[in-house]
Amino acid sequence: MNKIKLMLASVLLAGCNTGPEVIPDNTTDSVIMMKLKHEILNGDQISQNWGWILWYLPVLVLVLAWAWKEFINKPVHLDDETEEGEKPQGTDTNQQPPAAP
Repeated sequence: MNKIKLMLASVLLAGCNTGPEVIPDNTTDSVIMMKLKHEILNGDQISQNWGWILWYLPVLVLVLAWAWKEFINKPVHLDDETEEGEKPQGTDTNQQPPAAP
């Protein structure tokens, strides 16, 4: 069975064209580029587009939220010697004071 698969793969690969081929680029300009070229050729005033801000505003919000969490509301971490859930010594409020003799 393996020999049949190997022979079939060899026959299929032998039929492939392996020489380099130049593929021509027959794409045209986008609508925005055609509009810009038309405005330049006719001497019209090139219109200003504020659409770029629709991409930058969400990025700005994400950066500000991260900065707020990271630098302003940074959680208080215990010392490296204490494990998570273990309280440092001297902060346990359930301890009774030593009894007087």
